[in-house]
Amino acid sequence: PNAPDAARQALAVAIRTYTLVQMGRHRREGFDLCDTVHCQVLRTANDNSRRAALATAHRVLTINGAPAEVFYSASCGGRSEGAAQVWPGATFPYMQVVKDDDVHQEDMPWTLDLTLDELRQALARAGFGGGPLRDIKVDRYNASGRVERLGISGMRPDEVTGPAFREALGTTRIRSTAFTLAREGTRLRFTGRGYGHGVGMCVIGAGRRARRGESFEAILTQYYPNLRLTDLATGVVAP
Repeated sequence: PNAPDAARQALAVAIRTYTLVQMGRHRREGFDLCDTVHCQVLRTANDNSRRAALATAHRVLTINGAPAEVFYSASCGGRSEGAAQVWPGATFPYMQVVKDDDVHQEDMPWTLDLTLDELRQALARAGFGGGPLRDIKVDRYNASGRVERLGISGMRPDEVTGPAFREALGTTRIRSTAFTLAREGTRLRFTGRGYGHGVGMCVIGAGRRARRGESFEAILTQYYPNLRLTDLATGVVAP
């Protein structure tokens, strides 16, 4: 809520772009977008959000002259994520890993402590069979430093992707897939950075960039380097 105008303006452009691309997503139900995490979690408009919307009116992010499908998350923790790592088969070549560590040096890591049995119960609720859970380990990290796959010995299936694992445990508990894992006896400690899937614009990073004087155009270029800022009313494309 205390972010400078440039951060809100960058978010306004991203939200407007997302909305245009997603129009009709709920057409069968008689509306375009829902107000949950499936589409957009809405908040009541205020003077700040209205000012950001008006300051960026008509401007969207485009690729090949058309609005691009874009994403954003709360905090990338220092490096954004490639879309295909979160949504297998996602064909967004313009949504790749972007370094953002220059505005995340002071981030404090988050931690989560669980027992093997508590983890087994969470996995069982998510539909995994078998048990008891004998061990868990990170099998592979991807290019952004996030967990790509874990082995869960004793469960069926005995492996799981990082994003699916995060969904199974709860996205507010495992705040991102950028974590390490340590085991001591039957106790586990997850230590991570960031919050959210990490794809596209980092809202926390955008706020910090705005505070150090970056414009909303510069912020959008940082997180969407392969997209163009276009005024739909005039057709003018930003250089």
